[in-house]
Amino acid sequence: MNENLIQKIEYPGESEIYGYKDFNAELMSIVKNSGNQKEIARDMFRFFGFMEEMPKHELILNKHFEKLKDTKHDLYCIRFLKQLNLRIIFIFMEDGGRKVLIHALKKKKKSDYKIAIKKSEGIVDRLQGGE
Repeated sequence: MNENLIQKIEYPGESEIYGYKDFNAELMSIVKNSGNQKEIARDMFRFFGFMEEMPKHELILNKHFEKLKDTKHDLYCIRFLKQLNLRIIFIFMEDGGRKVLIHALKKKKKSDYKIAIKKSEGIVDRLQGGE
């Protein structure tokens, strides 16, 4: 894992949630003009709590989480169902249970997801020291 490419997400309490170096800026560019910043932040902290407390097999049973299909890496997604159709793609790292938030997107059409998955797979390759 290339530690220079991730940073710990500021979250109340002890957390093993990290973000790719561009994640915060990417998320803020989506959320800043939405008018829903407080609601999104509240839900995000709630979802982070789920990620910390629930094992992976239970987490993906929650309607706000999914394992993405047909991906090069095991990618997962947080789905904000009401706000902006916001999606956050993340991975579970094998080195101590860290979760790394890879990419944020506002899903408008199906092709947005495909583009985001391709970008996320490239990021994971970089994190793992490839490409």
